[in-house]
Amino acid sequence: MPCNDPEHKDEFLTWLRARIERNGFTVDDVPDYMGLAYKSGNPKDLNPVVWREWFNHYEVTINPKPSLGHPDYFTGPRGGRYRINSNGRKSYDVP
Repeated sequence: MPCNDPEHKDEFLTWLRARIERNGFTVDDVPDYMGLAYKSGNPKDLNPVVWREWFNHYEVTINPKPSLGHPDYFTGPRGGRYRINSNGRKSYDVP
């Protein structure tokens, strides 16, 4: 997954340090479920609950996707989503 790429290691460590401090710990006395990931710099070492928080943070701040209310996306007459491509035609391959 892109959120586990080594190129996002700095963002991950910044986020994890903030989460550790927000929970009342320091980097020196961090619990094991976050300490191993902090030492290795790898999000895969987190437990599933904390990893999900990292994934949500990544999706919202680092790699946002266009929202449904984006002006380039429209709702069709039967409820489908589409956008108008550069040729002026409807494109139904909206993510």
